[in-house]
Amino acid sequence: TPKKLGIISVAHGEGFVKIFDDLGCQGVVRCEKTMNPSTRELLDAANNAGAEHVIILPNNSNVIAAAKQAAAMAPKQISYVPTKTMPEGIAAFLSYNPDQKPEDVIGMMNEAIEQIATLDIATAVRNTTISGVKIQKGQYIALSGQTLQSSGWTLSEVLLNGIFKL
Repeated sequence: TPKKLGIISVAHGEGFVKIFDDLGCQGVVRCEKTMNPSTRELLDAANNAGAEHVIILPNNSNVIAAAKQAAAMAPKQISYVPTKTMPEGIAAFLSYNPDQKPEDVIGMMNEAIEQIATLDIATAVRNTTISGVKIQKGQYIALSGQTLQSSGWTLSEVLLNGIFKL
C-alpha cells in the first residue's frame, strides 16, 4: 500500500544526501557537480517514492523551475515547496507529518523556510565590487542570498560579522 504523502529532496554533497536519507526522504535526487537535475529526474524520483502525493524540495533557486515543471507534468499528485538552500530543505522536512493533508504540510513547510537565514562563505576569485564594497581576490566573503554581509581576510571574522548582520 502506498503512503499518502512522501518527500523528494534534491541534494548536493554526500553530507546533505546522508542527512536527507537519515531524515526519511522517500527519494533524494543527488547532484554531484551542480544543482541542476532534469525535470525527468525529479519525475522519476517522485514516481518511485511509493506515495500517492509527493512534495519536492528543490533546495536551490535554480531547481525550482524544474520542480514546478515536474509538478505540472506529473500523472500523479506532485507539489513543491520553493526551498532555495539545503538548510531550508531540512527545516521544511522537519515540518513534515505524513498523517496530515498535503496542503497543510505544504503550509507548515513554507512557514518553516521563512524562519531560516543562510550564510554562504566563499573566497573571491577576482577583484570586484559588491554592493559598493571593494573585494580583493582571495578575500573571504559572506553572502545571504545575493546580499554581501561581510568580507575580509580572516574566515572567523567574516563568518561572525556575517552572522551578526543576518
